[in-house]
Formats: sequence, C-alpha cells, structure tokens
Amino acid sequence: MNMQRKPGQGSEKRIGLGPALVTLVWLTTMAVFWIRPYGYNPSALIRFGSQNSYYKPGLIPSRAVILENKGYDGQYYYYASRDLLAQKKNIPAFRQQRIGLPLIAWLLGLGKPWPTIIAMIIINLVVASLSTFVAACILHGRGISNWWALLIGINTGTILNVYFSLTSSLMVFFLVAGWWAYERDMSCRTLICWSLAILTRETAVGVVGPVVLWELTRGRWKKAGVIALTAVPFGIWQIYLWQQLNDLAMIKSGGLLTLPGVGLFQYLKSLPTGPLSKSILLAWSNIAIAVLALWSMATGIVKAMRIWSLEPLILTLWGILLLCAKFNPLWVESITGLGRIAAPIYLFMVLSCHDRVDLNSKLLIVVSITLGMTLSFALMGFPVPGFFYV
Repeated sequence: MNMQRKPGQGSEKRIGLGPALVTLVWLTTMAVFWIRPYGYNPSALIRFGSQNSYYKPGLIPSRAVILENKGYDGQYYYYASRDLLAQKKNIPAFRQQRIGLPLIAWLLGLGKPWPTIIAMIIINLVVASLSTFVAACILHGRGISNWWALLIGINTGTILNVYFSLTSSLMVFFLVAGWWAYERDMSCRTLICWSLAILTRETAVGVVGPVVLWELTRGRWKKAGVIALTAVPFGIWQIYLWQQLNDLAMIKSGGLLTLPGVGLFQYLKSLPTGPLSKSILLAWSNIAIAVLALWSMATGIVKAMRIWSLEPLILTLWGILLLCAKFNPLWVESITGLGRIAAPIYLFMVLSCHDRVDLNSKLLIVVSITLGMTLSFALMGFPVPGFFYV
C-alpha cells in the first residue's frame, strides 16, 4: 500500500470512499457478532440494566433486551430521547447535557421507541464512516494517503461507542466536519458543526477552546470570536438544565479529572498480581490506554517543535488530559471511560499529519488501529470468554 501520494491523484469522489467502506463493514460486522448472543436483537447494544437506579421499564419497548445488571450509558441517552426537555427528570443532568445523540435519534425515529433504538445504533455506524471519509479528504489535500484515516473508524473509542451506543463518535464527526470547514474559512459551517459537537459531548470544548486561543495568538480576533460562539448554545442548555434539574451538569464532567498522572499512579498501586488469569489480564489491559496517552503527548510535542501548527498542540493537550483522568480500580469502568475520553486523540493523530508521515507517527497510528481491532475481538470473548461484563 502506497502511504504517500500527491494531491489531486484519483477521483475526488473516491478519496475517502475506501477507508469509509472498510470502517462501515468492520463496525457493522462487529455489531452483528455482539448482538448474536441476544438472538440478534439490536436493542442489546443500548444496554438496558434492570439494576440501574434510573431503570425506567415503562419507557422501554416490548421485546427489548434488558440485562440483569446496571447496564451502561446507552440506556441514559435512550431515556433522554423520551424526554428531550428533561421535564420528567428521567436521568441526571450530567447525562442529559449530551443531547445531540438523543435529539437526532428521536428525529430519525419519529419519536417512536423502537425506531429510536435502531436510529441510535445506525447513527454510530454511519457517523464513524463519515468521519473517516472527511478525514481522508483532509489528508488527501495534504498529499498524504487517505488510508491513514482508518484510525478514525477503527479505534477503542469508536468500538466502544458502537458496543455501548454512546456519544463520542457523533461528537468526533461534528469535530472533523467542522475542522474541514475551518480550514476552508467557512465560518458558518464551522460554527454549526462545533456547536453540535459540544452539545453532543461536552469534552468537545477541549478541541474548540484551543482553536479560539490559537486564533487569538494570531491576532485574528473576529475569527476567534465567531468560533467562541459555538459555546453559546451549550451555555444556554446548561442554564436550562440547571433551572430544570437544579444541577450544574458541566461541573460533574470536571470531576472526572485529577492532577496529571495521579489517577494512573493510584490505579497502578491497585493492580492485582499473581498467576495469569482472566481478572489479571483484564485489569492490566488498561495500561495500553496510559501508554497511548504518553506516546501521543510525546509525538505531539515533537511535531509541534518541528512544525509549529495547531493540530500537534491539540494532540499534546489530549495526551495530557488523558493522563489527568481518574483511572477507576474497576477495570471495565476505566477502559470504557478512557476509551471515550481518548476519542479526540485518535482524530488529532490523523490531523497532525501534514507534509509527510514520519515513522513514529506511522507506528503510533498502526498500534492504535491494532488496539481497536484487538478490543473488537475481545468484546466477542476472544481469546478470553466473557471479556466484558455486559
């Protein structure tokens, strides 16, 4: 595979088609395997849990798969789609603030339960492919092979988003679409995309904020002001939720962070030791995320020193942010939480590629894709049966 190409080669319509199709086929195949134990019932990916304190059986359609545990976050976004304005207070403000996925699923599902469930699943499959397509187009314009964009579609964050019906993949799509518009000075499209990204998941602020600061340091005050407006819809939504639910949702998001390395150090102290077993393997698997964060941070710093540009600086920032995350002693909470937090890291591994892709960047991207593929198979119980808890 030729990983270096000149701009303009090939049909413009086919630039990102290959990587996007590979992403769509991979994720769809994995999704089919994951719902196989549940009689191919797609609602299994929503992860309804009967032991969850927010369990709402009256909102769940008949024949939906309900697990005998706490389930996972996909159920919160489904509940949010049944109460978009939080009038019934079905879920906490921390979850309700991520209104992008519930709103779009509700619109596509025409407000009906089963179509909304199907829409949530299809959205995550399609937006991962579209993100790959857009990133491939960006790389092509820089004279770099569009196949590096595969990382956008096949990484731990995207895999977990499909497996649990989460919000990060939709956020990444809005971020990369906004980045495409940002590079072309399409202020209105950038404003729309990044506003939706922040409404989909608040961590998108960690991308938009640095862009505003970058524009300010360049003396482009008007452009910085326009981009800063992306936070206005989110701010209005936060105020509404505060009035409706009497809770400041964004503050809870900040509670997931600590000082750099502190969470990792505490996690390392809690790691079990002894003969190789399932629990040992599961616990130590989280170290891969920490290594990825350190590697990304170092790569971003080296790139920024060589080519002073925005993308490697954001890559560095997200490497640091990931090291600030609280590693939960419960391995499953760590790898799912960190996998979602890491989503922008993968995006900026790709966007940091400019005139060439150096060996270190190639290795980082290949290892990250391999990590995503490994997680895909692990979720099917290979080589460890029952790798995940749901």
